[in-house]
Amino acid sequence: MKHRIIAFVAAATAALVPAAAGVAQTRTTEPGEIIKVRVTLTDTKLSVSDLTVERGQQVDFWVRNIGRRPHDLTFEGQGAAALSNLGLSTGAIKPRKTVVLQLYMDYRGKFTLRSKMDPKKPGMRKTFTVV
Repeated sequence: MKHRIIAFVAAATAALVPAAAGVAQTRTTEPGEIIKVRVTLTDTKLSVSDLTVERGQQVDFWVRNIGRRPHDLTFEGQGAAALSNLGLSTGAIKPRKTVVLQLYMDYRGKFTLRSKMDPKKPGMRKTFTVV
């Protein structure tokens, strides 16, 4: 009888060890924190609340046009991060409107945020860094 109890306790303990190891593992597929970056467009400049994020983050660019004319925001990269030579854009944003551009930052590097509708205005361009 005593041997059966010891055997039962040993078997129960062995069964719990793999279960505890499964609980302790990190879960890499869970979404991380979503970073909110505020972008304000005027008729002469573009301002950005945060110009650096970590690789692997989802970034929501909340783009607000407070100018009197329509503007856009284009996110451009080079190499594999470019996706195309056109970049990823909000399209035209009407005055006093806000648009959200959602991007997953899976490449490190320096990227350009700019308004393609205002190519000759130096204030309408910023460098965005993914570390």
